[in-house]
Amino acid sequence: CMHSAGSKNNWWMATLAENSAVSKVVIHNRVDCCSERINGAKVYVGEVFCGEVQYKAGVVIYEVECGGTVGGSVKIVQSNQYLTLCEVQVFGAPSQHIPLTNIATAGSPTWQSSEGWSGEASRGTDGRTNGNYWDGSCTHSASTSSNKWTVTFTAEYRVNRVVIHNRVDCCADRIQGVQVFVDNRLCGTVDYVAGKNVFVVDCADLIGSEVRVTQDQNYLTLCEVEVLGAATSQVITSASSEPGVVTRRITSGEGTPTQSTTSPTEEVTEVIEPTLTVEITSKPTDELTDSSTEEITEEVTEE
Repeated sequence: CMHSAGSKNNWWMATLAENSAVSKVVIHNRVDCCSERINGAKVYVGEVFCGEVQYKAGVVIYEVECGGTVGGSVKIVQSNQYLTLCEVQVFGAPSQHIPLTNIATAGSPTWQSSEGWSGEASRGTDGRTNGNYWDGSCTHSASTSSNKWTVTFTAEYRVNRVVIHNRVDCCADRIQGVQVFVDNRLCGTVDYVAGKNVFVVDCADLIGSEVRVTQDQNYLTLCEVEVLGAATSQVITSASSEPGVVTRRITSGEGTPTQSTTSPTEEVTEVIEPTLTVEITSKPTDELTDSSTEEITEEVTEE
């Protein structure tokens, strides 16, 4: 098993030999001690969030569905605990499609209608998904009503989805009813689910230059907002939203929203798809220096 040195801001990454459509990531957890540390670990393909692990006592293997998300790497993030991984398997196939990217990067112009408890607007796109407010990576409004937060882009983009990382140390249910807009068009509304830390709102490739998040009935706190999309000249190939999250999709400019639900992450005992050649790196998120890598190839016979 690998093991991080610290208990904060940890991540591990496998670089794929080429861009690939990843169907799922399977994590084998530590069993001799501290197995609950895997709880809340977040899985990404490239810059696209797939899902997070929900720890269950006695479960050793966790499967996170990625729904064919295209990317050149797989990353596992654990912000508030040691990260230990005893094996990571990545399943999928090479792809020529263009990966989605996070267009709400650090330094993007942000604004919010009010600020409370030093929760400035720029924290929403600082690149840190840490949900502990007092670690300094979450926004916070001063008001309990009519709250708005925006991120503005220098050009128009096709927005495929917006990923909201919620506060975890307190008051998580305040995210209930938050709405997401591209320019002035509604993408959807967050339905709070107890125990879920990340909420994905499908924007169905709406084109715009601004994403707005609103909360009319409570404080608005955002620990990270990822806007996944592509330039308007690119064709987007998207995958399903994060498992276990209910979103509301606008099917056309004036259509009636429809609701879609996916199944929560579940454990698995066997896998039969071919794995991919990967190159592995591991380091804390606050130490972005080069490190040694090890290339591995693992094959599983397809039944």
